[in-house]
Amino acid sequence: MAEHVRARYDSALHACNAVDFDDLILLTLNGTKYPPGDDTWSYVPPADGGPAIRFLGSLCTTIESSTAQNPVQLDLRILRVL
Repeated sequence: MAEHVRARYDSALHACNAVDFDDLILLTLNGTKYPPGDDTWSYVPPADGGPAIRFLGSLCTTIESSTAQNPVQLDLRILRVL
């Protein structure tokens, strides 16, 4: 997202005392935190099957490449109460 658009978006959220749902999700893989993005993950709003996290790009590749001999440790946390 272009920086000026993100800045305006963040200002609007702050003015409304609101948060983006992605800000309520913490995802770590092998101890490294990953913010949402084109090469990491995105939140998929509730639909027929409910909400989901879609893994993208290199983060998806890392997860798909894991094996029993070379596992990954994935930790996903969603804030439930503000």
